Amino acid sequence: SWFQLFGFPLPLWARFTGIFLALVGFVIFWQAHRALGKHFSTQLKLLQKHTLIQSGPYRRVRHPMYAVEILLSIAAILMSANILIVAVSIAFVILLLARIPREEKMLIERFGNQYRRYQYRTGKLFPRITR
Repeated sequence: SWFQLFGFPLPLWARFTGIFLALVGFVIFWQAHRALGKHFSTQLKLLQKHTLIQSGPYRRVRHPMYAVEILLSIAAILMSANILIVAVSIAFVILLLARIPREEKMLIERFGNQYRRYQYRTGKLFPRITR
């Protein structure tokens, strides 16, 4: 098929690594979604009663769902071993990374210094090692 034309060789262990990363990603995504609760939205918007979530994965990372989406993109690449998936994943990650500054600006406007302190002590996509 045309999909096979864009395939590239990957060892079986790499494909199983992709499955493992996907499973870990889904668990973290579920925890992050659960921590957000009613505040979850696919759109960049804050609800009137929105509070700054700092529990669950948000205790150490400001954007754990975005980190997981990047992890799932890597997993998809490893599982599929297909250059088309690589291209789509790269485009997706670029769009995702472009969204983060807009979201952080919105959160600073709403929560001010509370969010700035949160930024200082947490990592953007990965837990902060120092501080």
